Amino acid sequence: MRYITLSIIFTITLLVAFAFFFGPFGSFVLLVVAAGVIGHLFSLTKKLDSRIYELEKLQGIIKDDDYNLSNEEIEKELEQYIDEQNENK
Repeated sequence: MRYITLSIIFTITLLVAFAFFFGPFGSFVLLVVAAGVIGHLFSLTKKLDSRIYELEKLQGIIKDDDYNLSNEEIEKELEQYIDEQNENK
């Protein structure tokens, strides 16, 4: 809750400062700067998310998507499973 209050106070302070320096266009400039910062943070978050996904995939935490297998791959896996079951009997 404290961070929300601090961010509101910081935004109001920035709005007053931008209005003082840029006049009537101050709030517009603040919105443009805020949109740029949010866009930059979003792109960084996406990059980090993709890097984490790749690391988890390398470590074996995430298994590959088996839902998009071709019919031949499914048949090959079934044959391997049947062969393993026959060997265990």
